[in-house]
Amino acid sequence: MVLEIVKQFCMEKLVDEDTQSVLLTGSWARGDGTDVNDIDIIIIKQFQLVDIHNYHEEMRHFTLDIWQYDTDSFVNFLTTAPEDLNQIHKISLIIKGLVDSTIIFDKDNFIGQYISITQNWSWSPDSVNLMNFQSVEPVKQWAKNAYYDNLKFLESAKRCIQTGQAISHRRKDFPELLVPADGTKVMAIMYLIQEAYDQLGIEVRWPELEDAKKAINMNEWESALASQKNVLRYILRYDLPTAPDQLLDPSIWQDTDVVDLTESLEKALELTYL
Repeated sequence: MVLEIVKQFCMEKLVDEDTQSVLLTGSWARGDGTDVNDIDIIIIKQFQLVDIHNYHEEMRHFTLDIWQYDTDSFVNFLTTAPEDLNQIHKISLIIKGLVDSTIIFDKDNFIGQYISITQNWSWSPDSVNLMNFQSVEPVKQWAKNAYYDNLKFLESAKRCIQTGQAISHRRKDFPELLVPADGTKVMAIMYLIQEAYDQLGIEVRWPELEDAKKAINMNEWESALASQKNVLRYILRYDLPTAPDQLLDPSIWQDTDVVDLTESLEKALELTYL
């Protein structure tokens, strides 16, 4: 019943003359979606001003998490070798989305050929080298712990590349990165994260913040802490005079030795990594 409503909603609200394809993906496409899961949608449209745009639509008591791609950029992502880790992440989003997907709308049978490509995906041998960064171990103990946690993340991502898998930018998708977490500690970190957002005047809420909140509501403390680590890295970029362009570049942590961070952010990082 839910899926029929989703399809009808997409056809009425999301399809226009520039729409190439619409797909249902994620947990609902796999058949294990529940009331606590967002409904994940991929839209491919012509003549878009940005390569990728993520936004949300409310449908009854569900939230549609929509990833909209420009048609030319979408094709370019899947047919051109990546030049950096950020591009690998963008390609991975498409791969994960297309492998578990149900077509809702497809003009001129556009999407079928690309679903086939992603189901038999392999990375070029040079792709793993895009995860090698020059960095220095920081001095502060919490930053040092964060630095080595970052290196573990990169090693897990490299193993995915070597086996032709998509790479997630979310720690919660790597079981080997999850660590035991205390609910009281996780709640304290969340309070400090909210404070840090306010102190820095950040208006955009990183999607992993919502992931952390959902995990907290379900008492999934390990997953919540993993998402909070992603959020803290995102916030840290706002508190440094310069920050590396690559999402998982570990050099971000060495800069914390010479910068006075906002009080809430530093407390959150200490609580997370000490």
